[in-house]
Amino acid sequence: MDYSIHKQTYSEIELKYNKSSRTLRKYFDQLQHAPFPSPIDCIPEVNLTFDTIFFGRNFGVMVFRPPGINLFWEFVQAETVSGYKHCLSEHSHKFKFLSFTIDGKLGVRKMLKASFPEVPVELCKFHQVAIVRRYTTQRPKTECGKSILRLAKLLKSLSEGEFRDE
Repeated sequence: MDYSIHKQTYSEIELKYNKSSRTLRKYFDQLQHAPFPSPIDCIPEVNLTFDTIFFGRNFGVMVFRPPGINLFWEFVQAETVSGYKHCLSEHSHKFKFLSFTIDGKLGVRKMLKASFPEVPVELCKFHQVAIVRRYTTQRPKTECGKSILRLAKLLKSLSEGEFRDE
């Protein structure tokens, strides 16, 4: 059987269906006369989380990942909005983005809304807690500050409804 499909597309299919290319070929051989899906139908849908991790002052890795796997990354000297935009535009034809989870860096949300207006953007829960902790301190003195910090720490473990009730 002729496998006239780009090798990159096989990895995309592997990601989407969690099957090896060997297993996929076996399935395709069993289909015999069924038409092969077009590469457009094989684009994986991902909920993308991204951030930059630094290993020293001028060396970092911009990592883009859905839960459980690193999709793509780039080595950088600084975390910039233009760097995120460049990486996303280079890979946007390979994936369909269902949502973005970001760290709250200024300008990133604006860039995402301009580049991908139909895709929802949310702030990472870890960074939400860090922001609250930064403004309330680790040991708030007022009852209000103590309540807000307690709620922020519960954010990671509560559903939206439970959080609203609290």
